[in-house]
Amino acid sequence: MMNMISNNRQHKAEGWRAVRYPNTFDDDALPRGLANEYISCPDIRDPHAFAARIAGDSMAPKYAVGDVVVFSPNAPVANGDDCFVRFEDGTTTFKRVYMETRRKRAVVILKPRNRKHPAQEYPRESIAGIFRAVYKYVVV
Repeated sequence: MMNMISNNRQHKAEGWRAVRYPNTFDDDALPRGLANEYISCPDIRDPHAFAARIAGDSMAPKYAVGDVVVFSPNAPVANGDDCFVRFEDGTTTFKRVYMETRRKRAVVILKPRNRKHPAQEYPRESIAGIFRAVYKYVVV
């Protein structure tokens, strides 16, 4: 579980990203809306980048409760990447992503880093978007 932080398309300052949970997405399945909070993101040039504040322990120990993770819709996704995943029904999660073909069917396997939580498998068509983590802020 995590609280979302989205980019604010009205905010033009290079290297800054907005912090809030997106409750609406555009036609490209990207978060939209105004932000509750802003964070600095060095070297991230994706205007659609957004961030999320971690709220659960499924990605521990690499990601702790309160950490802020920035995701880039333009970053390529490879097997084993930590990604924000948005399902067609609007629900979201943050897991390691593995894409496979089983019995001629594309599936996505979502694996938490914390071994206390089980991996889950979904048909690829049930997923609206997969966005790779590109930066992490650590809570101090």
